Amino acid sequence: MKGYLHPPLWFADGYAGADAKFRQAAGRCLAESHRHPLTGPDGAVLHTRIARIGPERARRYWASTAAPLGRLLGGFAGG
Repeated sequence: MKGYLHPPLWFADGYAGADAKFRQAAGRCLAESHRHPLTGPDGAVLHTRIARIGPERARRYWASTAAPLGRLLGGFAGG
């Protein structure tokens, strides 16, 4: 399992890197992107990305959210 013992391969060191990793992992599942009206501390454009697997109008679904904590609270931003 290449990368298993190298957490920097899993995590990004900022919003742009975390967003890129999420979009790559989501692949064709990425269904929606919503731009946040404010920008990040460095002026970066922020988005909420939604990846969906399965039908758009499913009777039941599971949702999970995550946000980068930054260096102050959690070390690497996880996206």
